[in-house]
Amino acid sequence: MSSIIFLLSLTNKSISEIAYEVGYAATTTLVRAFKLAEKITPKLFRDKNFYRK
Repeated sequence: MSSIIFLLSLTNKSISEIAYEVGYAATTTLVRAFKLAEKITPKLFRDKNFYRK
């Protein structure tokens, strides 16, 4: 999950590109896993810019 957080925080890659890069076959699978772990969707995470200083 840390690699997804890193890519969401520090790159402009799409969620689909990130899903593929970290090994998810489908974007929806990444979204479900991320939401389960972080209690927020990847898009909202990026929009709110958590973890950025």
